[in-house]
Parts: sequence; structure tokens; C-alpha cells
Amino acid sequence: MNWEGLNNALSGLQEGGINDLVLDNPWLLLLLIPWLLVVIRQFADLSRRAHLGFPRMDLMKRLPKGRNLYFFHLGRTFWWMGGLLLVITLARPRILAPPAPSETEGIDMVVVLDVSGSMKAADFKPKDRLNVAKSIIKKHLLTRRSDRIGLVVFAGQAYTQSPLTHDKEMLAEILDGIRTGVIEDGTAIGDATATGVNRLRESKAKGKALILITDGDNNAGSIDPLKAAELAKAFEIQIFSILVGKGGKVPYPVGKDMFGRERYQEVEWPTNPSLLQRMAKTSDGNFFSATAPRELETSLQEILAAMDQSVLEGAAPSRKRIDLYPLFLLFALMLLFGGQALLTTRGSSLP
Repeated sequence: MNWEGLNNALSGLQEGGINDLVLDNPWLLLLLIPWLLVVIRQFADLSRRAHLGFPRMDLMKRLPKGRNLYFFHLGRTFWWMGGLLLVITLARPRILAPPAPSETEGIDMVVVLDVSGSMKAADFKPKDRLNVAKSIIKKHLLTRRSDRIGLVVFAGQAYTQSPLTHDKEMLAEILDGIRTGVIEDGTAIGDATATGVNRLRESKAKGKALILITDGDNNAGSIDPLKAAELAKAFEIQIFSILVGKGGKVPYPVGKDMFGRERYQEVEWPTNPSLLQRMAKTSDGNFFSATAPRELETSLQEILAAMDQSVLEGAAPSRKRIDLYPLFLLFALMLLFGGQALLTTRGSSLP
């Protein structure tokens, strides 16, 4: 007896219902017809012999009586039920386990992160915009084991920091090293979006998302952001754009005082929420505005939930088939051997 198979069968019965039962060889259930004929014939013989008007004396002596008669009928019943389960075993019953969690269906995502000078604005206490964004990305994106994630950073130009990968530890190290002031300043939203699309265009994943995190307006680069959004649409990539920052005048670090403390000056940075909205709409994505760290966190959570739901709706969930025949075979053998034992030791067989 395969005990591992038996254990899986018991687990399957607990996880699935009778509506999830399937048979690999349903045509073998036709064997139930001869089984039923044998049962009917034996039952008829028993009834006929029990009502014989003038039975032979040798037959009367062999008929079980009293308590033995009870064991005789019980043994025959065990035989009949064992035969029934044996036929079902031959039909190879299986049960469908519940659908696997959505996490098994990986999503491909590219984070396009603004690292221009304005991302140093200190309106996202206790950190600046960039460091808050990095922390939230690590918390919510880099913990998703089944997803591949890529990273593009941009200011006046766009650069790929990481192609699509499952290596979240490497991505975390890359994120830790990202800072402002390395790339020529500016906000090349169109170029950055096109770079992200290029990283996703050959993806075969059922869900593809470009998460654009910026605090400004497109003022650099050679590619129109809306053209880049149309390109994303052509490759079935959804753009989820997030505008970070409170808007208006915000504290911006301008150096340190004589005691080494950071000095701030109120600065106003131009934004273009309308552009980000149109980019998201063009690619069947969504636009979010985050004026505080908690809002940025909520935006990412909503994006991930939307992507998970789209994958679930777009594909039939895989369901594992668990063999039940070891369980049916075990009970069939128990009934057959039990029935034989009852007939041999307690009952009597009829000729």
C-alpha cells in the first residue's frame, strides 16, 4: 500500500468536495452492471432457499442459524460493498484541490523612479520623497516572490538599473544605492516610460505593469510621454502613474548651518497631474496622487491588488488533481478480507 498516496487522498477529501470528484476511466463503471447482476442473483438465491417448502436435510444442516446467520449476512454485505469499491478503484477517482493562490501566477513589473533633484523635497517626513518611495517599494514590491521586477531611474535621462528579475535581494541593494544628483537634472518622463516599455515588451506574463513614480512635469528627453503610453498600450502594458508630493511650496534642503544642521528653503516645483492621468488612461492603467507616505503606500497596494485581480480573471486557476484510488482500494480490500473472515469463521457459505 502506498501510504503517501493514501495520505494525499485523505488530504484531498478534506480540501475538495464531491462536486470536484473526477474519474480517469469512467467507462470502467460499466463493470457495475455484472456486479449488480451477481448481487441480485445471490440475494434471490438466499431468499429462495430461505423459503423452500421441502428443503433437503443436508442443505438445512449447512444453513447458518442464530448469531451465525447475522455474521453470514454481514460477511456477504461486506463482499458486495468491497466489490463495488473495487470497481470504483479501477475507474481511478481523483479530486480537484482548491485553486492555487494568485501568487503562483507571476506578474512582470517595471518601476520607473524619478531621481531628479526635486525628489529631495522634505515634505514626506521623516524622510525626503525619494527615500520614502524606496522604502515603500522594498516593503510592498520586493516581498512578492512570484513576480519579476525591473527598475528604471530617470532625471534628465533614463537608465535601466535592473532588467526583469526574481532576485529581490539584488534589487534591494540597487535601491539602497540610488540617490539624486547622479544623473543630469530634469524630468524625462517620456524617455523613462519608453525605457520601461522596452524592458516589458517581450514579456509573456499575463499581467504587465509599469509603475511610474514622479513628482514633476516632463521637461527633458526626446520622446513624448503620450506616445510612450501608446507604445505601452500596443504591448498590453498598463501604466500606473503616481504623482508624489504635496504641491505648492515645500521645504527643500539648501545646505547646512554652522552647527551642521540641514537648512531648508521653501521651493515650488511644477507638476502636471493631467499628463500622468492621460498616460494611465491611454494604457488602461490608473493614476494616483500621493501627498504623504501613507498615500503612496496605499497607492502601491491598490495597484498590486488590481494586477492580481486582472491575472485571476484572465486565466483559469490551476487545480491540482489528487488521487483517491489508494483510499478506495484500501477500503475495498478491508471489506473483502473482512467479509471473507466473517464467512469463514462465523458464517457458512451456501452451495
